[in-house]
Amino acid sequence: MAISRIGGKALKANLERDSNLAFNTDTLVVDYTNGRIGIGNTSPTTNLDITGSTAISSTLTVGLQADIDGIRI
Repeated sequence: MAISRIGGKALKANLERDSNLAFNTDTLVVDYTNGRIGIGNTSPTTNLDITGSTAISSTLTVGLQADIDGIRI
């Protein structure tokens, strides 16, 4: 579904959808069906799936485990 313009009175406090949504093909993908977000990725396989470089300017907290280049921390 293409949305040409959202703004002004058309944009409510709670923007709700009941289907998938993509911005600029793969810039940002909301996989409504599976509850996933893809950035630079059209088919996210985890809750947040980022393809490309990522910069974090503050603290990154990892809950249970982290895999970095095959090394489990």
